[in-house]
Amino acid sequence: VLLIYFSFLDINGHFSFTNYQQIFTTKYLKMFAYSILYAALITIITLAISYPAAYYITRSKFQNILLMIMIIPTWINLLLKTYAFIGLLSHDGVINQFFHLFNLPSFNLLFTTGAFLVVASYIYIPFMILPIFN
Repeated sequence: VLLIYFSFLDINGHFSFTNYQQIFTTKYLKMFAYSILYAALITIITLAISYPAAYYITRSKFQNILLMIMIIPTWINLLLKTYAFIGLLSHDGVINQFFHLFNLPSFNLLFTTGAFLVVASYIYIPFMILPIFN
């Protein structure tokens, strides 16, 4: 209730509809559309990886080991995972160093849409495998 009340106040505490007028500007609608698009893409990517993985784990005789391998990364702090992916995707990161071994040019992988989709999907895969597995 307080959230709704404060949404009708301007920065000076006066009653106003300006906050709601700003929400329906092109800039905010575009951000909302991108958020929905990214959420849908991450869900599709995560499901495409998680469903076959859960099916394989269900049929495997090493279920306990595979579940433990899948669950252990969820214990790692998200900040540490972020720094690990920065190390992988940065201009001097592991992936670009691998490209240099084959005399390929460096790519700007960090802070791209593709990198965001990969990292977000990686983070949510265990949380989708477990419900499918059960």
